Amino acid sequence: MKRNATIPTPATAPAAFEPLGGIISGDGTHTNEDIARTRRYLTVEQAEHMSKVADQLAEDRAREHTEPAGLLTVAQQTLVYDEGLGAYRTARIETDMRDVDSISSDAENARTPLFSAEMVVADQVELWFGYGTTIGEVSPGKAREIVAEMRAFADRMEALCDVADGIAADDYETRD
Repeated sequence: MKRNATIPTPATAPAAFEPLGGIISGDGTHTNEDIARTRRYLTVEQAEHMSKVADQLAEDRAREHTEPAGLLTVAQQTLVYDEGLGAYRTARIETDMRDVDSISSDAENARTPLFSAEMVVADQVELWFGYGTTIGEVSPGKAREIVAEMRAFADRMEALCDVADGIAADDYETRD
């Protein structure tokens, strides 16, 4: 966002008054009340714009504070240029659990996470979602659909595990 520091102030403004000084600041501590106190020195359009900017900053701060903290490392949030790929990418996130492919050897499965994902930016923003050795390139919106489906599937899978435990407890053995 560009700041317009050339907005003229009326001659009646106090000598120490800065028309935009501190109203839009990086620390985000100023509110609409600050703008209201300053409003008499701004045009109606400027005051309305400043109010909208303050509201947007407040929304941005609120959104920042609602995101899950500590789930991603700095490397998993930071785009780095990959010369071999010719695109920017983040470090990959992955599950601790390894792949369970029954065709692969235990050693092969141990090298492959069950799920993984990373952000890649070339011509567009994509999430590369991995499940075992398969990688799918999806939009952030599609990735959210996948996350919702995984949550719903996890609940059903847990219910199926409960049924399997009940059957196994009666007559059958299970393997680990």
